[in-house]
Amino acid sequence: PWLPDEDERVRQLVEARGPKLWAKMAVEFNETLAKEDRRTQSQIRTRWRDHLDPSVNRDPFTDREIEIIRDAQRRMPNEWVLIAALLPGRIDTQVSDYWYQTIRK
Repeated sequence: PWLPDEDERVRQLVEARGPKLWAKMAVEFNETLAKEDRRTQSQIRTRWRDHLDPSVNRDPFTDREIEIIRDAQRRMPNEWVLIAALLPGRIDTQVSDYWYQTIRK
C-alpha cells in the first residue's frame, strides 16, 4: 500500500516536473528509500493517474455518461481511450473498469 508521505512526494515531483519523465521521477523518488521500499516508474505513473491527478473526475458516473459509454461501446467496441475522450475528466481505465464491473454484467 501507498503511504501518505509517498503520495505527497509524487504530488511534489509532478508539480515540479509535470506529468512526464517518469523514469527521472522514479530515480528522484527512490533516492532516499531502502531498496525494498522503492517504486518503479510505472507504479508512480499509475498512482498519479489513477489516484492523485486532480484533473480526473472520480465522482460516480452520471446517467448521461453511462448513456455515452453504452452508445460508444456499440460504435467502437473496447476502444477505451477513444470512449474516455468523449467524457471530459475521465480516463480509459475508469471507463473500462466501469463497463466490465457494472454495465456488462
